[in-house]
Amino acid sequence: MSACHISLVSFIERYSQVYFNIYYWFRVVFIHLVPCSALVVLTALLVNAMRKAQDRRQLLLKQNRRSESRRLAESNWTTVNDWTTHEQLDHPDVGGRRRSVPRG
Repeated sequence: MSACHISLVSFIERYSQVYFNIYYWFRVVFIHLVPCSALVVLTALLVNAMRKAQDRRQLLLKQNRRSESRRLAESNWTTVNDWTTHEQLDHPDVGGRRRSVPRG
């Protein structure tokens, strides 16, 4: 019968509690908390920018500047489509059913 033997470096063996606590909190903060917070902030900024663009489009429509309004609307929809497509690629099983999304 063969088995694996795991041994830690002497420094880690001496200070294992401290080492694993530091390792755990490093992962919590830098691998989970910071990226998640950044994503929330960037999403909020994107939603805010989309609302401002929609308000600007409504103002252009009221001023009867339809060509500029149409151009702005096309730009807004392109941004929304890019955003939703990216969400579908990142989370293909959202909504309870699996989507077939080609990966390349």
